[in-house]
Amino acid sequence: ERCRRSTPHRERLGGDMGEVAVAVEAFREQFDAGIASLTPDIATLATTWKQQQRVNELCDRLCALVPTHVWCDALLDAGERLFERGQHELARRACFARVADANLLDDEDERWKRAKEDRARGVGPTDRRRMHVLALFGRARCDGAMQAAEDPRVRHPQTLERAKRTLANLREATQEAYRGDESLYWLVHNGTVHIHAMCERLMRNGHSAHAVESLAFAVACLESHVLLAVPRYLDWRVTLASEVCAAYGDVGDCDAHARAFIAKCVEHVDDLRRLEALDPVPQTPEVASLYASAERRFRALNARYDEAVTGDAASVTAEMEATAFVPGDKARFLMALLADANARIVKHRDGTIEVDGKTYRPQMPPTLEAKMKMEIPAEVLKHKDAVIAELKETNDILETKSRKLEQLVRLKDAKIQTLLTKLQALTGGNLVVAAPPPPPSSSGGS
Repeated sequence: ERCRRSTPHRERLGGDMGEVAVAVEAFREQFDAGIASLTPDIATLATTWKQQQRVNELCDRLCALVPTHVWCDALLDAGERLFERGQHELARRACFARVADANLLDDEDERWKRAKEDRARGVGPTDRRRMHVLALFGRARCDGAMQAAEDPRVRHPQTLERAKRTLANLREATQEAYRGDESLYWLVHNGTVHIHAMCERLMRNGHSAHAVESLAFAVACLESHVLLAVPRYLDWRVTLASEVCAAYGDVGDCDAHARAFIAKCVEHVDDLRRLEALDPVPQTPEVASLYASAERRFRALNARYDEAVTGDAASVTAEMEATAFVPGDKARFLMALLADANARIVKHRDGTIEVDGKTYRPQMPPTLEAKMKMEIPAEVLKHKDAVIAELKETNDILETKSRKLEQLVRLKDAKIQTLLTKLQALTGGNLVVAAPPPPPSSSGGS
């Protein structure tokens, strides 16, 4: 609302790009000075409230001075810098949320019509969609970071619900990038990366059932986008497919779903390979290597769920022979088949750990004293204990001597006072105590 009330002033600066550039440069200089003392360890301290308020006011002022498409780009960059400093709440509120709520996708907005008439740069539909998607990504990433800081192990049901909403927001932002021009393919790829990071946290803490859908969505994005369904991104696609299978394994009793999912992924790769074969240009060794690596990894994934392959040594050998195309393929197949076969560790909310279907309850971590005893030999500890005991005894003796000396001083003062009283009584109260003689001079004169 504040930005809308300042529209006439913003239009005045919008007519002179020199003034706009000066305003943006001034904002960046003041912003750099404002965040210089903000670090992750004081992100939530009340002592930083004034600095955060100053940053928020700078963003308000920028929105009132320059056109919308200019401050959107500037705030996206500022939000990333705040995110890197651990200021997730400030980055979300002052930067990403503003851009996300700027109505960038509405082509009927008067701001974009006027900008088009003025032939302004960076206000086309693709540019506005890019800024909108980046803002949605930034807001969701800030939400995920704050959730991880509040509840790292996702123990509370409220944290799980918020994490599911964050995943839904990441999927929505990725879909917005997918609906746009093909040149925004990199945003779709970034969306799969953010989704994978969020799902990895859920799977690590025993919530794999809530990560399967989002991971499968990420794989589908890579398979269906024209510029992402290429050999260059095969490795990342297989990695996501492996995570989907791992999530199925964590859930349990989903081997049929995992096999069907792997078969679908292999089918898409085969389709891509057939399209590549139609190209008159010969396939490069790098592309051939990417296809071979993907095929090996998919075969290894399928072998884990296919009892006909892993039932006996002969079946494994036959599958290995069928996979061997170049020297070293047999060894790579066995390594892929055995890699991480039993290393999937799932941490449940009750503190138990599941490894290869077996549940264990870990022991409490040893205390500092126990660690010290484990690391230091017994004879050394015994010698140090003896030295400490001897020093304590010496200290007790010195304290006793000090107390005795204080008592002697008090007795001496009492005797001196008694003698002075007697002398005054004998002299009739005319006793004058002479000053002590000065110390002898060390100069040797006289």
